[in-house]
Amino acid sequence: MELTAEHRAALMRAYRAAYPHECCGLLLGSQDGSGGRVHRVLRTLNAVSRPGGFAIPDAEIDRGRFLAAQAGLSILALYHSHPSGATELSVADLAALEHTEWPWLVLTEDPSTRELVLTWWTASAVARERRATEGLGLTGDRQL
Repeated sequence: MELTAEHRAALMRAYRAAYPHECCGLLLGSQDGSGGRVHRVLRTLNAVSRPGGFAIPDAEIDRGRFLAAQAGLSILALYHSHPSGATELSVADLAALEHTEWPWLVLTEDPSTRELVLTWWTASAVARERRATEGLGLTGDRQL
């Protein structure tokens, strides 16, 4: 997915404005052969008021769909931040990702350079990884 320097800057502003809470939003754009070209970073309300979680209300998703349709665009991805610096998804994130129609972009900040770190996640990739580890007995509690 193609993100310009302007989009990365908008994501960093959203990250820093929400800190120490998680920011969240949608990437609006057009589909192309590379997975999509982002045209707009749309911040949304985070319905979770405590640090360490995020939830985008249905009304915010509907607003994103409406704004995208008005501009002849689509929702390409959902983004949220991990102010802790973790690039991996939490258990709650993994469960929610399985029920979303878009890839997820997790935003973190490199503590030494203060640069934005972007990590992409898709439900299909998580499902493939889960199937691969199930055969090894590595899911859930560790088995001895």
